[in-house]
Amino acid sequence: MTPPDEHSDPAAVGMPFPLFKAPLGNIHGLLRDINCSICGQHRLYAFPFDDCDSVIRPCLQCGNAVGLIRGWKQRPPEPSICAHCGFANPWPADRPDVEIDPVCYECLRAGRVAIQHETESFIVTYALAVQGMARLNDPDFAAREKFPTTVLTTYDDGSQSIGVHLPSPLLFELLRTPNHQALQQEYWPWHCGGLMAYVGRWEPDDFNQRAGGEGYEWFARHLPADRADEADDMWSWLENGIAWSCVYQCQSCGLHRVFVDAD
Repeated sequence: MTPPDEHSDPAAVGMPFPLFKAPLGNIHGLLRDINCSICGQHRLYAFPFDDCDSVIRPCLQCGNAVGLIRGWKQRPPEPSICAHCGFANPWPADRPDVEIDPVCYECLRAGRVAIQHETESFIVTYALAVQGMARLNDPDFAAREKFPTTVLTTYDDGSQSIGVHLPSPLLFELLRTPNHQALQQEYWPWHCGGLMAYVGRWEPDDFNQRAGGEGYEWFARHLPADRADEADDMWSWLENGIAWSCVYQCQSCGLHRVFVDAD
């Protein structure tokens, strides 16, 4: 049975997010009527805390904030290194070891936890965000947007992991935003000097409604330039239910961008 609130606006139920403008049903793993594992309060809604997300605690040596990561539940947790003093902080013994680990809106927005995100151009983690960086996955992004970079790791084969320096408020805003549903990945494209907001998973009828008629042309016009020649195939996938669309909107100019996610 579809929950009666699936189409509700998060802001209308007291959970506004600058980067998440889609209905509640688009939130990945949204939990209902449950106790928060951080503050212990009973909440109408909560978000799942995953293996690579961070619990924010004071470093046991220097007292600065450090993001503690549980890691794979099948393995013992590894210590999290403080970016300020280098101390290896162990996973806290008071954290529950459960399959479902709820985090409420209040704790997420207050920065007591940080949710990792992959964007079209970089990956945002708490450990790098406190250094004003994200890890590049599009090597052209930093040069195109004129952001400085730092080599994070050089591997034995000569390849490198590169960090891109970005405004800290932008990074922390995304870390305080829930993941949206996707078949494979999130995108969060970049436009007008910032991340575009997620506005939902759209079906062909949603595109038709947006266009005021046949929505295919609107859909094709808002795909990334390097995917435009696949518009016919991707529209067919959406019509046949074998792919999802992820629709984003620029917070400055209002431009939409459509990504199609398929297994």
